[in-house]
Order: sequence, then C-alpha cells, then structure tokens
Amino acid sequence: MNRRLFLSSVAMFTATATSAGFARSFSGTLPWTPMASDPPTQVVAGGWHFFSAQEAALVEAI
Repeated sequence: MNRRLFLSSVAMFTATATSAGFARSFSGTLPWTPMASDPPTQVVAGGWHFFSAQEAALVEAI
C-alpha cells in the first residue's frame, strides 16, 4: 500500500463516516393509509408463456 492510496482511503472514510444519516422513526400511526394502492395481479397457472414448445420440453427435462 502506498502513501497516496492510504491518504485517499482515509479521506474517503472520513467523508463518509461523518456524513449525517437520513433515517426516520415512525411512532403512533402508520406512515401510509390502508387500501391506498392496487393489490397485486393474480398469477394464473397455465402453460409456458415465454418458451416455444421445444424450449418448454427442454426446461421440463432439466
């Protein structure tokens, strides 16, 4: 390890270690409203959608 690498690593550590953290604490109520977004779409079981017949046979064989 040379001097330049050591000094640059100390400078980067000092810059990142002294920066403020932006964490938040929530107390009392939840920070969102219930039912505010759409539910996930339901997955329908079925055949292979992204493979050809030969590719599906290969994947099933593996």
